[in-house]
Amino acid sequence: MKKKHIWFLVSSLIFISSCSIFTDNDDDDVIKFIETFCDYSSKGFSLDVTNDKGYVITGYYNDGVLLLKTDKNGNEKWCKSLGEASDAWGRCVVQTEDSGYIVTGNLTEESLYVVKTDINGNIEWNLTYDGGFGYDVIQTNDGGYIVLGSLSGNPWLIKINEYGFEEWNKIFGEINLYGNECSIAQTDDGGYIIIGGSSIIKTDELGYEVWSNTISSGTGYEVKQTDDGGYIIAGTSETGGGDIWLAKIYDFGNIVWERTFGGTEFDEGRSVDITDDGGYIITGTTRNISEDSYNIWLIKTNEIGIEEWNKIFGGINVNDYSEGCCVRQTNDGGYVLTGKINNQACLIKTDDEGNIE
Repeated sequence: MKKKHIWFLVSSLIFISSCSIFTDNDDDDVIKFIETFCDYSSKGFSLDVTNDKGYVITGYYNDGVLLLKTDKNGNEKWCKSLGEASDAWGRCVVQTEDSGYIVTGNLTEESLYVVKTDINGNIEWNLTYDGGFGYDVIQTNDGGYIVLGSLSGNPWLIKINEYGFEEWNKIFGEINLYGNECSIAQTDDGGYIIIGGSSIIKTDELGYEVWSNTISSGTGYEVKQTDDGGYIIAGTSETGGGDIWLAKIYDFGNIVWERTFGGTEFDEGRSVDITDDGGYIITGTTRNISEDSYNIWLIKTNEIGIEEWNKIFGGINVNDYSEGCCVRQTNDGGYVLTGKINNQACLIKTDDEGNIE
């Protein structure tokens, strides 16, 4: 497969020390931009589209859990360090029903962290769990939260109410993540679907396992329920030296179809969103061997995973390192993604065909 490459040399924008508010653009045109934040050694792991049409990003910067809010044009409105500790990072952020934010991640290499903030990023409550890693969080149908992490290499599910009090937790001791990340989504029946490495788990609303299965062809990083009651998974294939992997499954983890994107180079899928036309948008990382560089890869497919177009973003220099970590469709039909460009946290907003110009 031939990749379509678009290269950008992105100037660094240092925003952490100065959190200025910019005038928003009120026109109805599709907004497109590419922005970087912080200085060297920062990264956006996750983002959410906020109810003011802006964006919120979590990740890491300067040994802290980064929470950064922008307007719809990518201009920074404010930034926070929610927990400053060695190896601290935010892995997932979601805007909550009260317009605040819920974040999970880690304060140290083995200290799971959950923090709830108000609309301005001020901490309302937080929880820490020693010995674990935090990977994903969602707001549940009852207004509370589910945190997905790992403990001793096993998937760990923690249910928290809206006030920050734990209701229950479950550890799936028979499943080993082998150091892989994991993802969760609430399903139509009120239960949960979990992907972690090659394992997929379906639970009821109290976290009890309904079924589980192993998928040998790929390592999953994000899962979502589709309109037909199935599930879509994005990750990395176990064959071909590592390609971006997209798989559609139904109950009990049975694969309906799966696709890979890539070739002889290193490619890794990190995030997927379901698009308005029933297709999928994927982001991840691709390696340019000749330049020894890594770049962000954005791929759009139809409803059965057939590629419609792809774009690549990153630097133009040898040894540049850029990475795509999270992608979402926006209200104007375009796409927004975060990750890093040349080791700086980034935010990229495209039109419906992946263009930024």
